[in-house]
Amino acid sequence: MKILHITATHLNKYGGIPVVLEKLVEHQNKIKDVQSIVLSVRSDTKDINSPFFHFINEDNKIIDFITEYNPEVIIFHGLYFTQYVKIGKLISSNHFKYYIQPHSSFMKQGQRKGKIKKFVANRTLFHKFIKNAHGYIFLNESELKNSIFRTNNDVIIPNGININKEVHKKNNNEKVKVFFLGRIDIDHKGLDILCEGLRKVDNEHREFLIDIYGVGTDKELEVLNKYLAKFEFLKVEYKGPVYGKDKEKVFEEYDIMVLTSRYEGFPVTVLEALSYGIPCIVSDGTNVKTMIEENKLGWGVETDSIGEDILNAIRTYKVHRDSYIKRTRSYVEQHYSWEHIANSSVSTLN
Repeated sequence: MKILHITATHLNKYGGIPVVLEKLVEHQNKIKDVQSIVLSVRSDTKDINSPFFHFINEDNKIIDFITEYNPEVIIFHGLYFTQYVKIGKLISSNHFKYYIQPHSSFMKQGQRKGKIKKFVANRTLFHKFIKNAHGYIFLNESELKNSIFRTNNDVIIPNGININKEVHKKNNNEKVKVFFLGRIDIDHKGLDILCEGLRKVDNEHREFLIDIYGVGTDKELEVLNKYLAKFEFLKVEYKGPVYGKDKEKVFEEYDIMVLTSRYEGFPVTVLEALSYGIPCIVSDGTNVKTMIEENKLGWGVETDSIGEDILNAIRTYKVHRDSYIKRTRSYVEQHYSWEHIANSSVSTLN
């Protein structure tokens, strides 16, 4: 079985689609009789240390490459890239079928950002590309249910993670250490929701602190710092971006992760946190609230009561700390290792 992943995203260390693809194709290629490669049509692959990534950005060379490779499955990752429109047309005219994996772009919540532009794009430039897809690949049931587009051939293939085999003993901190880790995008990641919710309980010193990690534009950081300057009693600080070993240290040192996004496909940071024994506080927009609540991997929060919900989560954590650590690690290892996801994806697409 030959699989071709096509991406027009960045190819850097900031996470997202390229990080997922690097691990997915690595493990798909370990499966007998499976070949899986990534074709980048926009960004050079110099920052990706993988023999399975190829970079071509000329239309005639792209279709020659695809024809010679002759894949049984073609998957476009993401949606709003103009390169995809022409490539999709060339693929269809050469009788190849393709899937679109929108990575939350089809979700109703995601469509609200830049609503008018997306409404026009969906009905003009990207109309045939979307319509002619053989099917769509969603990251979980919630993303599928909230999609504005559907076909009869839609499937679910989640993200996975590298399982943290080394178990680090958690320090029993005097204060519960909570953290946010993600792109500093106030609207998308719901940092305004988080800060405004916490302001409602900023009336005394509390038994927890919250640190915020991530990369953002100067404009987004300016807005975030204005929110943080309003806190009087709660300790809520921005710590900057973290990568590699520094990121691992965050997972080793903190107790609980919080994510209050307005919309997500399937947040890998949640899986990473769980693999380190960290339960998560999540909003409905993260798309994993049901998974977190049903499997007792943390706590779901409501926008209008997030401050109190976080206080209740911290109280519960302090009583059942060891149970949360054990349960979160076990759940991820059983369901979201890259080996498991790769095998599942091949079976699903075969």
